[in-house]
Amino acid sequence: MKANPGVRNSDNRVLLIPYLVTGISIVLTLLAWGIAQYLVAQKDALRFKDSMSDVTDAIGARLDLDSRTLRADAAYFATAKQLNRQEFERFAKDLLSPTDSPLVVSNLGFSIRVPVSTRNQLIDLAKQNDVYNFYPKLSPGGQFIVAALFSYPRNKNAHHGYNMYADKDRTNAMRDSLLSNDVRATGKLFYASDPKHTDPSFFAFMPVIQTQRADPIGFDPRKDKLLGFAFLGLHVSKLFDAVRAKYQLLDFQIFDTSKISAKSLFYGDKSKIDGIKNVPSDHVETITLLGEPWTFVFRPTRTFQEDSGAPLVPWILPLGFLVSLILGYLSHLQMKARNEAEAYALELARKAFAETLLGRAASTLASSLEYKLTLSNVAQLAVPGFADWCCIDVLEEDGTTTRITTHFDDVTKARWATDLSNALHPEQGPAKGALRILADSEPALINGGPRTIAERLSLQPGGLESAGVKSLLVAPLTARKKLFGLIWFAWADSGFEYNDDDLRLAAEIGERAGVAIDNARLFSAEQQEVVERKRAESQVRELNDHLELLVEERTRELQAANEELEAFCYSVSHDLRSPLRTIDGFSKALMEDFGSSLDSEAIDFLNRVRAASHRMDELITALLTLSRLTRAEIYPEDVDMSAMAREIASEIDPDGLAEITIQPEMQGFADPRMMRAVLDNLLSNAIKFSSKKERPEIEIGEHDGVFFVKDNGAGFNPEYANKLFQPFERLHTIREFPGSGIGLATVARIIKRHGGEVWANSKPEQGATFYFTLHEEANLRIHRA
Repeated sequence: MKANPGVRNSDNRVLLIPYLVTGISIVLTLLAWGIAQYLVAQKDALRFKDSMSDVTDAIGARLDLDSRTLRADAAYFATAKQLNRQEFERFAKDLLSPTDSPLVVSNLGFSIRVPVSTRNQLIDLAKQNDVYNFYPKLSPGGQFIVAALFSYPRNKNAHHGYNMYADKDRTNAMRDSLLSNDVRATGKLFYASDPKHTDPSFFAFMPVIQTQRADPIGFDPRKDKLLGFAFLGLHVSKLFDAVRAKYQLLDFQIFDTSKISAKSLFYGDKSKIDGIKNVPSDHVETITLLGEPWTFVFRPTRTFQEDSGAPLVPWILPLGFLVSLILGYLSHLQMKARNEAEAYALELARKAFAETLLGRAASTLASSLEYKLTLSNVAQLAVPGFADWCCIDVLEEDGTTTRITTHFDDVTKARWATDLSNALHPEQGPAKGALRILADSEPALINGGPRTIAERLSLQPGGLESAGVKSLLVAPLTARKKLFGLIWFAWADSGFEYNDDDLRLAAEIGERAGVAIDNARLFSAEQQEVVERKRAESQVRELNDHLELLVEERTRELQAANEELEAFCYSVSHDLRSPLRTIDGFSKALMEDFGSSLDSEAIDFLNRVRAASHRMDELITALLTLSRLTRAEIYPEDVDMSAMAREIASEIDPDGLAEITIQPEMQGFADPRMMRAVLDNLLSNAIKFSSKKERPEIEIGEHDGVFFVKDNGAGFNPEYANKLFQPFERLHTIREFPGSGIGLATVARIIKRHGGEVWANSKPEQGATFYFTLHEEANLRIHRA
């Protein structure tokens, strides 16, 4: 249901809120962008400084390690009692192996300082230590020479015989080391053995002072005790490449002076020298290492830039502007939603009332079987929350319609109630009034005022106009696809209009009202049916009492008949056997006393008479056995079927004329006496019907609870298998295979009494197989005749 709220005047100041929100958001975006740029720049600068310190610290630590190696070398020569190349090389090898790599350290050695006048003795000393091509050059005007006597490793870069005083850079380094009594390095050098001079290196020197109790103090005293210099040659690129590989955030160039030029480039890419002037001053640092000033020029690598937050900063502006626009749009939507809030709240309230109305209507309809009263109460619940007017019409069982109620809230409109009732319920005869409007039993929703409603329903608009009806709902009262009436809801002065949700609610109320009417009428019919049922139950009880008496009488008659039948069987056995014995006896006496006077034909007749009497006696015996087995009580127990079969086979075929195979460990639960009769008949039949075979073969076995007796005898036509287990039914003549015709009938009776089944499969001249099953133990224990 929807209300028609009035239009509110908008506050112009409120309309400016979306623009204000957008402006503030843009200002905040610009501020955030500036702060982010500043923070990223500060963070990158700090990271850059830390990385610079890491690089210089790593190089300093590496050179400190090399200095310790050089000091150890100087200490060795200062304490050596005599100079020996082999011992030095062993010492150098042990010294370098755990701490350094020959790929970085090009040479570790000792340059001896002697007067120029002793040059020849020095050459002899070198030869004594297997150092050849040792011819140190003399410096013009020099009084001393400092010649490289020992060098390790001994390779093409070895400096044997080289006069260190012949090179100014080396001379300065040695002088500085003697002055400071510490390690000092040269600038950039190239090995003479390197023809292209592309692999820069440098030398570090440490003075070797003659050992005494205390080190001499001052330059001159140390110079007087100076034996020479320990030296260490280092590859620049191989030394700094290790540091560069470890710290990949920065790229760097090293110059061996405080001046930056291509000539002073110690390490790094020559192609980047021209761009050094664009490098910020805080990216350049000059430090003193081993007494030499080294200038480092640092640049960020791609790895450093990728780890920086700077690439994300430019995104702040577009994202911020986008968020500003979104916030402005959301503010606009909020203002728009505010204008609709009252109407929406009213709609929610009416929907909540509709749900409450449905629950209360259902409760009211289920409270009583007096449906006319409950329907009137439902109309009162609907007004005024769901309708200004509510009318209910009911279709009676005789086909006429009855107006149950016309409910309205405003008593001042009572004079219009009759007009509305007549408009919605015109007197047109049974089942022709209001009910003709909904012949298809579908709910209807009509908006547009009295004339539109009247036109849709084919009514006169007068009553609708007088009542002021503007929106109408009509719902059928149905149950089990049967129509029981109509319920009408109308809005008038309230000014509301019904919608599809209200239509579904009216339909639901109509269905529940229809069920209430149907239940009330069914209850009335059920009461009448209960009376009829009680009358019928009384008659059934009388018939049951009579039937019980009749069953008892029939049971007594059946017991008497069984007793008479048993007596008759014994009487027949006695009365029939006596004449048979007389016939047989006189026939035998006739043959013995008068046989010589009788011809062959008479003798044959007498033999036939005797044979017939014997067969008649066998038939009587078989019938009595069959009757006795049928009536006898069953006492089942565990039976060793294999042992019983072997015993019967030894009795029937003592000479072993047939090949009888018996499956071992067969077990059954049956009456032993009766089961013996079953196996005896089946095995006798198998031996009899396979007796004409050259080698009769018989098998007795069991599979999955099914016992079988199989032979390779004459077999039978399977079309007549249904006659096998009938008394006196035979599929072969007596001349072919003699017998009474009772054996298989006896087997069938016994198996049936044991709760099992018996059947056979065969083809003529292909043998026969007889199968039988026994009932399960629980049922068999209580199975009786």
